Amino acid sequence: MTENQKFIAGIAIGAAAGAALGIFLSSDKGKELIAQIKDIASDTSEELKSKLTGWEKDMKDWVQRGKSFVSDLSDSAAETLS
Repeated sequence: MTENQKFIAGIAIGAAAGAALGIFLSSDKGKELIAQIKDIASDTSEELKSKLTGWEKDMKDWVQRGKSFVSDLSDSAAETLS
């Protein structure tokens, strides 16, 4: 098989696969699959947002703890040096 023939065969196979996928996705089962994928994506997005919000709160708490620690340490050092 020549390179041209391989290329044309690849195009034909790709077109056939695309057509089959298009027909499947426009069927009732395909529409149901698309709806399920959308639901899963939405649920995953909401869960991720929730976790990120929690992590953001945790990070802010840790930063505040660090600031308090440094402030206390600075005050203690100032008292010791006075």
